[in-house]
Amino acid sequence: MADMFRPGIDDARRQLAAWRQSLLALFDRVELLALPTLPIFPPRLDQLTTDTLVPTAIEITSHLSPFNAAGLPCTAQPVVADGSAVPASLQLVGPAGSEELLLSTAHLVESATR
Repeated sequence: MADMFRPGIDDARRQLAAWRQSLLALFDRVELLALPTLPIFPPRLDQLTTDTLVPTAIEITSHLSPFNAAGLPCTAQPVVADGSAVPASLQLVGPAGSEELLLSTAHLVESATR
């Protein structure tokens, strides 16, 4: 898969610094972000094909990769999803150095959703 993304790597690296700065500016106004970890429930392995594997992987990681690329700490907590045997997931994102706040907030979320 690396070869597939290689043509855009230089452009992505140029945009990364601006993305990180915009996130850091956002954290001047809020302590944490709370958003879905995944935009969709993951498909079963037997539902994937060679044609759908890469697009599905990109879609599934679309809410994670921007924060990972920016180097910001994140957590993911399972939350009950009505009508599903599989839990949904809440992602908490914080500025650099906010691990203690993230973990204590994650604990509160998990305690409240059991």
